[in-house]
Amino acid sequence: MIEELKLPDYIFSDTKLKNLKRKNFIYGRNGTGKSSISKAINEEYKENYDVRIFYGGESFIYESESLDAIALGSNNVEVQPQIDKIKKEIDEINAELNEEELDTLGNRWKNSCNQFKQSDDALEKFYKDGAKSLKDKHSDIVGVSYNKSNYKADKEEACLLDDSSVELYKGILNKTNLNEIKEIHDPVYDIKTLIQSVSDLLIESAVKSSVISFSNPEVQEWICEGVGFHNLSEPCTCLFCGNSIEPKRLEALQSLISNKAVEIQNKVKELKQTVQKEYVIYLNDLKTKNIEEELLPTLKSEYSSARLELLDLISIHDIFFNDIINILDTKDPYSSIDMPFIEKPLELTEKIAKINKIIAKHNKEKDSLHTKQKDAKNKLKFNYIAKYNQEYNYEELERDYIQKKKIYDELEVARQEKCKVLTEKQEKLYEFKAKIIDESSAMDFINKQLVNLGHSAFSLKQVGEDRTYRIYDSNGNPRDIKSLSTGEKNIVAFLWFIQDLSNITKGEGKEKVIVLDDPMSSNDDFAQYFIIMLIQELLKKAADEKYQIFILTHNIHFYLNCRYQWWKGYKKSEYDKSTIHLRKYDIKTELQYIQNEKDDLTNSYDALWTEVKWLYHQNKPEYMANPLRCIIETFSKFNNLSDAYTNHKELEKLLNVNSHGIDDLNININGKTREELMNLVKALFASHNALTHFNGYWQDMDD
Repeated sequence: MIEELKLPDYIFSDTKLKNLKRKNFIYGRNGTGKSSISKAINEEYKENYDVRIFYGGESFIYESESLDAIALGSNNVEVQPQIDKIKKEIDEINAELNEEELDTLGNRWKNSCNQFKQSDDALEKFYKDGAKSLKDKHSDIVGVSYNKSNYKADKEEACLLDDSSVELYKGILNKTNLNEIKEIHDPVYDIKTLIQSVSDLLIESAVKSSVISFSNPEVQEWICEGVGFHNLSEPCTCLFCGNSIEPKRLEALQSLISNKAVEIQNKVKELKQTVQKEYVIYLNDLKTKNIEEELLPTLKSEYSSARLELLDLISIHDIFFNDIINILDTKDPYSSIDMPFIEKPLELTEKIAKINKIIAKHNKEKDSLHTKQKDAKNKLKFNYIAKYNQEYNYEELERDYIQKKKIYDELEVARQEKCKVLTEKQEKLYEFKAKIIDESSAMDFINKQLVNLGHSAFSLKQVGEDRTYRIYDSNGNPRDIKSLSTGEKNIVAFLWFIQDLSNITKGEGKEKVIVLDDPMSSNDDFAQYFIIMLIQELLKKAADEKYQIFILTHNIHFYLNCRYQWWKGYKKSEYDKSTIHLRKYDIKTELQYIQNEKDDLTNSYDALWTEVKWLYHQNKPEYMANPLRCIIETFSKFNNLSDAYTNHKELEKLLNVNSHGIDDLNININGKTREELMNLVKALFASHNALTHFNGYWQDMDD
């Protein structure tokens, strides 16, 4: 059992509450520290004792307006407000997600969803129609199974082609196979070497014979050629005319075919033949060789350009060779001349190499025709898609789709976030509901006690699975929880507290300490009577059930009526009751231990006189004014006095300055001593023939 208690020094002048018994009654006005005593009991002894404190109805009953019901018990009173709060938040979220209510997130989301679906359906139809169009018109390109999904995938590659590109890719598709093409061999001549040979030949010359002369170079060439058919080693006959050739002429002819002139003529002849039969023929072959149809279509354009460049250069070479022939035709073996000016053409090597490079590319890529045809199909397919998109306003459909999707996505994100919060709230609600304790046994106890104690104005019934309780009147009709008076709420809360004292799951193995902190606050007459009966029952059982009880109050009516036969046997050693009064002056409260019934309060009027006497002995005249004013007001009402202060205006002024309330003790009495103040009061009572009444309460100021 608790025998003493530590008190906070900033409230109490004495920091230790002593002489505590099994039953303790503590009386003090509001503000004297009663709740601080309750708190101190819990803080100091909660580990070693099962401390149960009744702070008032709010601690054990909660009014849920949303359910129009009450929650019972300290645990549920803490949890149910959180449940109501979460339910309200859930309702607000559900209202925001409502798709039918105008201007809600749900309604905006639904409208956006419908608009987005319409746009999406229009786009899907476009893809379907586009795929059908391609399949009907270009099945050789897209195949017979081309569908909407293919079109959707291919549209990203859509690209318009110009007409030449279209023909190019069609040409690739028309190719069946490709052969290897031989490269062009390098030229058989070298321009620089040829010019040098002609120049060297023009410089050479021979000495003319005096026996034979020629009318012109053609005759000379003809004769020289004819000499070659005769055997000039012995006398012979001319094969052309049949005449005998004279020895002297024979000698001259022999000299002709072996001399320098013949040599030069032979060189001219050989060089002309080389140019005409090799070089010019080579050029003619280059002119006629055209491999364009044999090439990959992708190389045709490049080849055509390179071939035109080669043909242009061949034409220049033709002119060059013609000039060379003409120069050689004018060569006189018996004269030496310089090489006339002739424009030197570019070599064919670079142009031929360019074409050979194209041929090499063809030969390298000819085996990848299948790949190129596949690529050509794709290019043509993407071209047809681009054309269809352009013809049927795909960009406009896509823009509308993107815009509608953007709005829908934003609202969907907001909706999902709301749904996520809703799920979290619902999970939290489930967690809180799991914390609600079933108080149905307490409900039955409360209903039974209300009947037993003669109060049948209302009863409690559980509401569904929420473990909350609705109020019903005596006829079984639901009552609005707002119709419950403060006193009725306190009755329900106090009954729950009484029932919970028997809860064996709490404080197991510990001695119980019951603290009732102002249990009569804001109660009506019946509630006070009801609770007094319950507390008296607790006081009776305290010794037998071995629990300690503390009752703290500021209510003098409750104080006087609750302690039936309180002082009986107070002189015996086994007396188990303690009475303590709290008196406050300045800023701290003093403890007054009441040892006998004579020093105790008997009524509220008596309590005022007791307080004045205590303040008198504390020499606190500034605090005496307020209870004295209350005493005189009570005396006046009881004796039906119209003006108790007639001829006592000084006292009236002292006691009524600023109209202080009953709890406002500190009043300026303008320097009056305690004796002077009480003499003024005594004179007032004497003037109304009530001196005996005054002396009966005051018991002589000199004592």
